[in-house]
Amino acid sequence: MDYPFFFTWSAQNAVKPVELTGGEGAWFTTADGGRWLDLGSLSYQVNAGHGINYVNIAEVRTLPHLHELNIGHSIISRAITIGLPAAVKEMLSQMESYRG
Repeated sequence: MDYPFFFTWSAQNAVKPVELTGGEGAWFTTADGGRWLDLGSLSYQVNAGHGINYVNIAEVRTLPHLHELNIGHSIISRAITIGLPAAVKEMLSQMESYRG
């Protein structure tokens, strides 16, 4: 491979996808015969947000291993109609069973 795995925002449109053909443990292989150690798997975390709202939060809660839910946009939008304390309480009640 002649390019890095991490890119700046401005370079992402030029990224060529990596075709994975297999893997075992923290190692994966690519279509061009490369064998790579996935160091990201040692400390990987997933954050979700911006698109989470009061309608889809039930589905988001079914996703395992999320480290953080960023729900600020939705809460502030909802707060316009019901007030901030009520909007926060409503979202927290819908998120309370999530255990990651």
